[in-house]
Amino acid sequence: MKKQTKKAKASWGTYSSSDHEAPVGKATRVIDFLPPPELLFKNDERIKITIEIEESTLEFFKEQANKTGNKYQRLMRQVLKQYAKKYSA
Repeated sequence: MKKQTKKAKASWGTYSSSDHEAPVGKATRVIDFLPPPELLFKNDERIKITIEIEESTLEFFKEQANKTGNKYQRLMRQVLKQYAKKYSA
């Protein structure tokens, strides 16, 4: 025997109480503001380097990366990139 679900009445029609995709409130259309996928990530050319830094600095970046679920080298690249962007003109 098939279990029946309760039906609830809303101003826009009926829906099943198990329907998690039912609209909530008045829906409004949002204009697509994202660029196409190929433009989302700019692939800048990277150059491998060797650098010596203090152990405490490395530990800082590793801790921050772990908090956000990222890789510490990626975080360091972003910090350097933002610094260079701010002070280059």
